[in-house]
Amino acid sequence: MNGNMLKIGALATVDGILSGRIVQAMLERGVAIDAVLVDPATIKARDLRVHEQRTGGRLPVLPLPERPPRFYVSDHNGADCLELVRSLELDLLVNAGTPRIVDTVLLHAAPMGVLNCHPGRLPDYRGACAVEHAVMNDEPVANTLHRMTEGVDEGPVLMIEDVPLNEVTFWPVPFSSSSRAGSVRRTSRHRVMVAGERLWAMM
Repeated sequence: MNGNMLKIGALATVDGILSGRIVQAMLERGVAIDAVLVDPATIKARDLRVHEQRTGGRLPVLPLPERPPRFYVSDHNGADCLELVRSLELDLLVNAGTPRIVDTVLLHAAPMGVLNCHPGRLPDYRGACAVEHAVMNDEPVANTLHRMTEGVDEGPVLMIEDVPLNEVTFWPVPFSSSSRAGSVRRTSRHRVMVAGERLWAMM
């Protein structure tokens, strides 16, 4: 039980790209997690490659911390996970990298629901490429804390925090259109990498 008298559970995987980083960040910020509910899904090689490309290898996958206690389930949407949430009397669940689209039953299993931190300004930038789209549109990159609902990247927004990119140095843009297009792509990739680093630092 944490100091706020809320019992918090984290939905994670053993080797998830973000699970270890999210759980560790919460602990470092004084959030007491009462249980980590671990889904057996393993990281896909393609997803790891995309993550490394987006971050330039500067945000390596971190293992889950030894504490808080782990509870292994067959699937975050499985009956055993639902039973754990109820038997542990968890008040709030936090998405710490679940590989699942969370079912309605689990969304309502904890009295306060499931919180998610989306790397994009909602409702404008939904989906997996929110950072890239914001950068390409020259709009702010942000973290959005929201309560999860049945719709992907929907639900009540609790907080939005912009990620400052104004001091990012842009690479020179050559005159030819083909070179310019390549330079814009490289510049955007550089900004995405910087944005990614700062997004996770602010979590």
